[in-house]
Amino acid sequence: EVVRNTPYANLSIGTTDLTTNLSVYPLLPSPRTEQLVVSQYDANGLKQVDVSVTYTSHNATKMIKLTTLVAANGINH
Repeated sequence: EVVRNTPYANLSIGTTDLTTNLSVYPLLPSPRTEQLVVSQYDANGLKQVDVSVTYTSHNATKMIKLTTLVAANGINH
């Protein structure tokens, strides 16, 4: 939701630690991290947004990753 509510112009290229957003999920095992990576996808201004959550469960590290593309006016325009 944090990314979805962020205007295109505010999606800066780079990596952001969003671990504090995980505090609303107390059942997600610790240690846990959330990371946002925004990169330039093409020369037309399309950006790739990767969000990953990493946590430990039963002594094994798990990762969930979501990737999407974002454009200033939507990708279907």
